[in-house]
Amino acid sequence: MIHTVTIIEDSKTFANLIEGIINQSKSLGCVAVYHDAETAKQQFKETPSDVIIMDIQLQENDRSGIELTAWFKEHFPKTFIIMCTTFKHDEHIFGSLKAGADGYIVKMDEPENIVQSIAEVLQGGAPMSMGIAKKVIQSFNQPSEAKLKLEALTPRENVVLEHLARGAYYKEIAALLDVEIDTIKKYCSRIYKKLQVNNRTEASNLLLGR
Repeated sequence: MIHTVTIIEDSKTFANLIEGIINQSKSLGCVAVYHDAETAKQQFKETPSDVIIMDIQLQENDRSGIELTAWFKEHFPKTFIIMCTTFKHDEHIFGSLKAGADGYIVKMDEPENIVQSIAEVLQGGAPMSMGIAKKVIQSFNQPSEAKLKLEALTPRENVVLEHLARGAYYKEIAALLDVEIDTIKKYCSRIYKKLQVNNRTEASNLLLGR
């Protein structure tokens, strides 16, 4: 079975290189090459394909490939899209993945890896260059903004916040901690400031991860 591939790349030299490599494969065939987003949108329906090799920086702007990916995923959700670009910035990587890209490889890789990436995505995988995969993994290992805010609270403030989250009133918390109500109010004021929230509901939601 021959799987079809479309290339969307504004560099004619690189597009020709990819096309030649793809057509050398016995299981793949390049059916179309487009150098701008509008032409790709207009003509893809007439010549659809199983996989799209997409550059990010097309002629319009440096994120046009991401916007085009989102468009294709909306109109042709069954088509796999692999980003193939020079960009290694987190903004472009995660922007592409959020837009629906099924893989992300960089042009500095061996061109022959494109065929392997296409085969991988057709088998349900998510091909990524090694450096890109490391960035994705690192992003999951980074503490969230909410976690960092909560870690800024003192142990006493954490106790007060936990009582707030379960719905306790200032008077109840004061009695439990054997302090004055005004002291609890001061704790709450500091908690809201550290968490950058305006009230107990927002603070509670942050604690509960909502």
